[in-house]
Amino acid sequence: MAGRAELGRSAYACLYDPQVIEGPLTLEMFLALPHVLVSFSAHQGAVDQALRRIGRQRRAVTALTHFSALPGFLRGTRAISTIPTHAARALAREHGLACGPVPVEMGDYGVSLLWKREAGHVWIRGVIEEAFKG
Repeated sequence: MAGRAELGRSAYACLYDPQVIEGPLTLEMFLALPHVLVSFSAHQGAVDQALRRIGRQRRAVTALTHFSALPGFLRGTRAISTIPTHAARALAREHGLACGPVPVEMGDYGVSLLWKREAGHVWIRGVIEEAFKG
């Protein structure tokens, strides 16, 4: 048996080095800067879909499969990444990066937590719920 809890809604934010790039980003800046894509498919993401809707495209220079690798790719470079807001805020706080609005409409999405109904999962569910709020 499985359990499910709605944690809330999230959106997207841009992550970049404020020592190199001065925000907030305009659409033209956003399109001119090289992008670091975070995707399991390593091809396209939600940003590409949003840009297609307005007839534009970005220049992704590399693709990573994990958000945790982003700080090493962004610090000291003129590159940006667009990732879920809660992840961008955490990485910005921990690594001295800037987190700002995406200059193209991306919408938001629901975030849920799924688990097997086992007593040992209660503690970790609480940790995840608190991290999402913060």
